[in-house]
Amino acid sequence: MGKISIKFCIVFFLINFNTAHLKSQINNAIVVKVGNALITSIDVQNEIITNLILNKLDITQANIDDNKNYAIKNLINKTIKRIEINKYNVKDYSKKDLNNYITLTAKKLNVDKSGLKKIFKENNINFDLFVSGYETDLLWNTLIYSIYKNQVNINIIDVENEIEKQKNDKNFDYNLSEIEILKNDYSEGKIKEILEVVKNNGFEVAVQKYSISKSANNKGVIGWVSGKSLTEQYLKLIKKMSINDISTPIFNEKSVTILKINEIKNTDKVTELEKLKERITNEKKEAKLGLFSRSHYSNLENTISVNFK
Repeated sequence: MGKISIKFCIVFFLINFNTAHLKSQINNAIVVKVGNALITSIDVQNEIITNLILNKLDITQANIDDNKNYAIKNLINKTIKRIEINKYNVKDYSKKDLNNYITLTAKKLNVDKSGLKKIFKENNINFDLFVSGYETDLLWNTLIYSIYKNQVNINIIDVENEIEKQKNDKNFDYNLSEIEILKNDYSEGKIKEILEVVKNNGFEVAVQKYSISKSANNKGVIGWVSGKSLTEQYLKLIKKMSINDISTPIFNEKSVTILKINEIKNTDKVTELEKLKERITNEKKEAKLGLFSRSHYSNLENTISVNFK
């Protein structure tokens, strides 16, 4: 097959597991060739089962089928990034961020790091590949910063205007709870089903039944969040809500979130200007680096051949 655009390709690769096969090796066939790198059926199996376990979903044929396209796209994404990382010979990344991610992932499943490794072993999936996947994201961040750091110039007038805006705004804090589902599980029917459970049984019951977020371990409670720390998308929606209101679905990159406001308080306090300036400057730098990251990846996506076998 010739080169296929990842963004518009519908993957018809079939993985036919049954319960007996879930904990056994399958024939290791090449599924996708990305440049000179290969993605195999075992890579895909590992990615799918890892995603299901980390999102606390049952390992069923239906869930495997629902996750296979996402798994393949994710593997292609990381492979493309790895090719570029190796090209620039990037070696440095934050070991602390990696350890924090592993710790938080384990905590989400109510285990420690050794317990997380045990879960992977019991399900015949590769823990090292899971770690390597997040390591790729951290190395990619290092690469993007090294290439574009001199282009991340922040307009001081924009910063000052933002400081004045935030300084004069009343600052509200919100105590929030959430239900988060995978984007590929979203449908109007699914949201209606969730809201029916919320109406009849309460928000916490719906959290336990549907939410994949780590906050599900705390009955969906996120806790107190400053309005100034929320994205414009979230804040615009929350400002229209009152205590105990349930939000409309909020679409994120890979998931859909429903919020509930538990409490609201007006802190109305003066923020130290230097700290406020530092935070706004860092946010604008991160936003620019995010744009550079997406642009750089998009260019790679258009130049590296991706062939499905």
